[in-house]
Amino acid sequence: MDSDLIALDLTNVLYTRGSLLAKAAAFVTLSPVLIMPAYVGMIITTRELTLINMFCGQLVNHVINFVLKHAVKQERPRPLGDGYGFPSLHSQTMGYFATFMFLHLNLRHSFTSYGSKLVIVDRIQRFALFLFLWAWAVAVCYSRVLLMYHSVEQVVAGFFVGALFAILHYLLTEPLRRFSRAESMRRALLDSTPARYWRLRDGWTIYTDGGFESAYNSWRRKWESLDTNAHMEGKHD
Repeated sequence: MDSDLIALDLTNVLYTRGSLLAKAAAFVTLSPVLIMPAYVGMIITTRELTLINMFCGQLVNHVINFVLKHAVKQERPRPLGDGYGFPSLHSQTMGYFATFMFLHLNLRHSFTSYGSKLVIVDRIQRFALFLFLWAWAVAVCYSRVLLMYHSVEQVVAGFFVGALFAILHYLLTEPLRRFSRAESMRRALLDSTPARYWRLRDGWTIYTDGGFESAYNSWRRKWESLDTNAHMEGKHD
């Protein structure tokens, strides 16, 4: 074999043979890889500025991880994976993602209510979403330790670096109050020619739910009009 060839270890995860827990952890530990293409897909389909902002923050978060790893130069507990181990990139990615989402869903987003008679359903929906978000983040962190790609110290450090950066990034860049510097910068960006050309939008400035309910109701009306038109055409036939 050519000695110049190397393997791309993006999805190459080693786990203990015969252990169902280790096998499950191997799948969980790969899940952060899906976040980056998910960002791109959502940005292309929605053109939502908050998603673009979140994605840019995630890229900076990766740069911070690279700088810290090469500054600290702490080895992994076992010779698995490439590069240094402190802090864990997977854990830092999940720390940033979960924290940014948690802040946004609590500070700028309002969930669609099912009505005063179904308040318990609204609360269960919110609780289930937040539970899944934090459980996923913790599961990824645990998988890195279980599979011995990182020590507990490296995982905890990664998670908190990502979480703290998410808090800083969100508070500095998301318009949490009117006439703030973040809102002024966002307004200037959205009024620019490139933003108009690419149809960029900030749904949460106009709608408390980002425009989901308005878009759905518009679609619903047109969908029902199709049934009405088809019914009327059937009568004429």
